[in-house]
Amino acid sequence: METDFTKGLNINTKKEGYALKKTISFVLSIAMMLSFIPQAFATSETAYSEKGTSELFNGNATYLLEERFSGSLSFNTNGSSDNRVFSGWDVDYRGGKAYTSGGKAHLRDYTPLERISLNHKLMMHSGDFVLETAFSFQDFVSDGFYYELQGEDKTIAKLIVENGYLCVKTYEGSSRILKLSAATTYKIKAEFSPSAQAFDLWINGTSYGTFDYIGLANCVDEIEIATGVSEVGYVTLDFVTVYINYAVNETFMAAPLGTTPDWFTGDGEIVAVPGAPYSADPNGYALASGDSLETTFTGMEPNNSAKVSISWEMLLPKENASFEVGNSAFNFVAENGAFYLCDEIMYRYTNNVWYKIEMQTDGEKVYIFINNVKKTYALQECTYFDNITFQNNSADNVLIDNIKVCKTFNTKDFSDYPKVDEVPESDMHVGMVIYPMWREGIHYGWDMISPYDDRTPYLGYYTGGSVEAADWDNKWLLEHGFDHAIFPFARPDITDAGGQPSFSVRGEALHDGYLNSKYKNQLDFAIMLTNPTDAKYDSADDFVTNVTPFIVEHYFENPSYKVIDNRLVVYCYNFGGLASFMGDDTANGEFANINTALKSLDDAAIALGYDGIMFMADIQSTSETVVDNYISSYPAIGANTYKWHYTWASDRYQNIANGIKNEYESGSDHIASIPMGFDRTPWTKASVGIIPP
Repeated sequence: METDFTKGLNINTKKEGYALKKTISFVLSIAMMLSFIPQAFATSETAYSEKGTSELFNGNATYLLEERFSGSLSFNTNGSSDNRVFSGWDVDYRGGKAYTSGGKAHLRDYTPLERISLNHKLMMHSGDFVLETAFSFQDFVSDGFYYELQGEDKTIAKLIVENGYLCVKTYEGSSRILKLSAATTYKIKAEFSPSAQAFDLWINGTSYGTFDYIGLANCVDEIEIATGVSEVGYVTLDFVTVYINYAVNETFMAAPLGTTPDWFTGDGEIVAVPGAPYSADPNGYALASGDSLETTFTGMEPNNSAKVSISWEMLLPKENASFEVGNSAFNFVAENGAFYLCDEIMYRYTNNVWYKIEMQTDGEKVYIFINNVKKTYALQECTYFDNITFQNNSADNVLIDNIKVCKTFNTKDFSDYPKVDEVPESDMHVGMVIYPMWREGIHYGWDMISPYDDRTPYLGYYTGGSVEAADWDNKWLLEHGFDHAIFPFARPDITDAGGQPSFSVRGEALHDGYLNSKYKNQLDFAIMLTNPTDAKYDSADDFVTNVTPFIVEHYFENPSYKVIDNRLVVYCYNFGGLASFMGDDTANGEFANINTALKSLDDAAIALGYDGIMFMADIQSTSETVVDNYISSYPAIGANTYKWHYTWASDRYQNIANGIKNEYESGSDHIASIPMGFDRTPWTKASVGIIPP
């Protein structure tokens, strides 16, 4: 079927197909090769060195530990499926076995004479910090299970189970807090103040008071979680996070569903948001008509080197919503399909789509960012923040999530911040996939390769999603001839909570890193539709209704999105899978559903003033015919080959080189990319049948 997508393009002629490849030379690779951030940014690796202190973050808010147990920690270390790799943790398995499953860590203690323990080093740091975690006993409450925080070789705080009670260890003994039950999840939040040598404790959102340190220390540099020595038991851990320099960092994970935690004043309740139960961030807060949510915090004043930032995410179900966020210094309003700051309209929103809103003030102006794009500022003095209130005046529920208040320091204050040197000129468009697997707490772990000196990443042992890591990536790409980075978009699993994506799975490298990076104005980005399953794509209508608006608002609206010939570039990994899970009969070349889905992206691009999208489908050995048939039925721009396209002969290098050469010389519409080999030996203790790096 001929559509507007074909304007100015005819990919069916060999001559123009070859010319097109010259224009859009596409390189697929794995981001492990893009690795050279200073090693000081590796949380678990630098805690042992004198340089490994949080002063390197220059006061910026950050996580010292973000363990979600949601990575595929499935490769074992000893040939047994019992014990698994825990990134950055020293694990003592003598009491039984420890493994991850379903986004949780499982500690199964079978021996009454030994324990299972997990120990994690933390960066040395000054100032307040917060611990959030959750645990449950599966069969019965087991005495001796504990969390212990240490600093400067002293135990500063310990939560331990004694006689079925959760207790706080004190200098003089133990203080009983709460009677525990099996099959109940206990969510803990503890705010530590070195200046007061004390911490405030909440369990399941309820305050249990303030407790003195056991031993006096100015920081925490180690956390240990362990089962009891004298009892067996089965404990699961949902997450363990430690963060610093936030005035507010509310993910709604530290209190149960259906509640308002004591550190807030509110009429609504914590709910499972769309995308749950993906364990990275399953909860949000629902405000019904007339409900409000308010919190106060230690006031912060901007200065010459640091702005004050307030941000949150929200979903407004109707265009006629009436939603207000503010305090004495500013007033943000969503009303009648538009966002207003201090009575000035700045953006027309789409209902039923998650938005990230951030306001920054330098003391003179208030800058507003919508989905990481700066929109406008208000000319008013705004010098002090100490509270924030959310108010829903609509008839329908409004969802909010990820409320953060902190200072943001200028990158010029980092003496070693990456600086882009000479950028080569080229008429070609070259992109590289940034594979976002290196987030502390959700990947296989640097610990598995750190014993191999020859496998130290160029970027050092970094945490994916940091802005500085993104700019080291940007610097390398720009200086080596790339003009865009490609980030996978993986929709969270669909649940009864709704189909609207609230994030992209493993989206930290894009959303937290690149979209906040300094050099994104020099290096464009594009998304790659990936990881298709029937849990992520229910139908073409589902894609059009729920996925397309998110892609448009978070990516297509961004001025850094990659454009070629006035078309927005969209890539696809596993095209055949995407079509199949939307209900197409790919075996018989029936592509009505994927056509509908892609036409929605095409129409959205045209509505934004572009000529449509430029779609790139990847070819694997099982889907080449599917893609070729699809291209002939729908005028996408073409296809690129990935590492499975060529047969692995005895001479793999020559085989790949010949394959790429033949593709180019044949005038095929396929763009033959350069595959990067990889080696799983550090994880599996066995090589894999793909060319080595």
